[in-house]
Amino acid sequence: MKKHGDELKQLSRRTFLSLSAGAALSATVLSLPIPCEAVKFNRELYKVSLSRPGMGTFVNITVMDSSRDRAEAAIEKSYQEMDRLISLLSRFDNSSPVSLLNRDGYLKDVPPELLLLLQASVHYNTISSGAFDITVLPVLTLIQQSFASTGQAPTEEEIDRIRTVVGSHHLKISKKSVLLARSGMAITLDSIAKGFIVDRVMAVLHGEGIRHGLVNAGGDIAVLGGKGNNKPWRIAIQDPRHQSQSIDILALYTGSVATSGSYDVFFDQEKLYHHLISPGQALSANENVSVSVQAASVMEADALATAVFVMGSEQGTRFLGSRRTIEGLIIRNDNKRLSSPQWQS
Repeated sequence: MKKHGDELKQLSRRTFLSLSAGAALSATVLSLPIPCEAVKFNRELYKVSLSRPGMGTFVNITVMDSSRDRAEAAIEKSYQEMDRLISLLSRFDNSSPVSLLNRDGYLKDVPPELLLLLQASVHYNTISSGAFDITVLPVLTLIQQSFASTGQAPTEEEIDRIRTVVGSHHLKISKKSVLLARSGMAITLDSIAKGFIVDRVMAVLHGEGIRHGLVNAGGDIAVLGGKGNNKPWRIAIQDPRHQSQSIDILALYTGSVATSGSYDVFFDQEKLYHHLISPGQALSANENVSVSVQAASVMEADALATAVFVMGSEQGTRFLGSRRTIEGLIIRNDNKRLSSPQWQS
């Protein structure tokens, strides 16, 4: 994430605890005391900001408030909620409910937060005609392991075999339990959990009386109430080809933005195999290089940015135009820029 002055937050690739080593590093750093940065923003407000590692990135919380103490307490409480949710939703923590589900294929007494995310994931799978799918983890694992062990992509036979365990229709969700109906299935919440957690962090801030805030988790961003004095938060969207530059700048008072991109994590020298998987093809989707979505919640923006990325530019543009509650920006591999009619920058 690149900062452009005090007002500009650069969007980077969205990821959720992308490497177990990164997760361990986060735990180590979080054990150290990290002071908030607090300055007088104007006559009425303090600007209080704190960044901590988490979810495979750095999470920044910035608050404008008349009370420095209240702002710092609200930020600390928000990070506590973030840590609690990560412990529930990370697939890299062997003791988390998600890991237990992937290990056993069945989970009873599902935590309410996980149940909500599973139900939301099925909803986004339905409205995106299958483009968003949390059951693609076996494909991602196969691709990653194939390049790590042989330096080559999986064979067609391997892809065909793994494709049989992909599909959200194989998820059997009840009020208290979830079943992975096919042997070898596994889920990843990478494309939705980070947005959900950012929403919850912002909800904690609001519940603590904060009226002006920004939460940025590596490109999954929620803003509240502008910066005070009727000034919006200004957010730069990273140019996927020139990552020190921006391709757009959003001026937001309250809202949510998330970006999905293939330009940071890839497994081969040609950069054709990455973490954004097309469920139908059981391969990385390669027509787009970046998709940004504005929505009512970061969870929705997170999931639908991934869905539109996987759809490709033509279907993705039609999808954005058909949904009244979201707006989006697509950057194709040929650098052509497409956006929905009401995309505001």
